[in-house]
Amino acid sequence: MPTERIIPADMDAEESLIGALLLACPHEEGLLAKIRGIVQPGSFYRERHGWILAAMIHIAEKGCGDDSEIRSI
Repeated sequence: MPTERIIPADMDAEESLIGALLLACPHEEGLLAKIRGIVQPGSFYRERHGWILAAMIHIAEKGCGDDSEIRSI
């Protein structure tokens, strides 16, 4: 009988990454671009963390430098 594989997840790591991005953006120019080379919205175990990253990427691509828009998501 085949066993179902469980995807490894680390909620603390996911929350730490999102928190660090929220605190750093837009002050750390290029940080989001560096992260995108490693982590994509679909990389998260918890779907809502992916939504947050996707929204941050969307805002960054629009060229919004005002972090009040990021915090209003």
